Amino acid sequence: MANYPIYEYPSKEVAVIAAGNLPLVCFHDVLMSLLAGHVCILKTSHRDRVLSSYLRKLWIEIFPEIAAYFHLVEKVETCDFLISTGSNNTARYIEAKYPHTPKLIRKNRFSVGLLRAEMSEEDMKGLAKDIFLNNGLGSRNVSNLLIFPEADQQTFHEILNEYPQNLLNPFYLERVLYERSRLEQLGGNFMAFPKILVDYSPHLSFAC
Repeated sequence: MANYPIYEYPSKEVAVIAAGNLPLVCFHDVLMSLLAGHVCILKTSHRDRVLSSYLRKLWIEIFPEIAAYFHLVEKVETCDFLISTGSNNTARYIEAKYPHTPKLIRKNRFSVGLLRAEMSEEDMKGLAKDIFLNNGLGSRNVSNLLIFPEADQQTFHEILNEYPQNLLNPFYLERVLYERSRLEQLGGNFMAFPKILVDYSPHLSFAC
């Protein structure tokens, strides 16, 4: 904090509507709100209530005065500023519900995986795990794969085929079947694996 000037201004209420794709993904937003001298109103994802509650309890034990500045709520009624992280659908909902509130909204994100020539089989298994288990989880969602020249695509294809189906979300598998049927009807150029569809393209895509 020594690197930043200290301004004197009235404390405001900053609502943080957190995503649920990472434990305590809202930590930085909460911390910055409090360090700026504002009151933080945190609405957590249902997946992240335990750690958020524990964090507040721990901070209050160390700094009891924080109890007046850090609140966990089930619903954000009013606020002076708002920070929200989630899907594009969440963003549209927030825009409509708080039209006149100054806000920072983070929408859909995705990650890019790298299939490199020097990767070991264990590295490839780790990449496959990232692709399958993080599907639909915002910035952790690996929806693009950059394939380097000389990469061992055959081994990677075998690893994708052998990935345990019981570890996957049934709704994800249903979506794969639906998309495969749709692309077949449209005559799309893609590779179909039992648990994933691969569409070659020279461009990055934002599709999940």
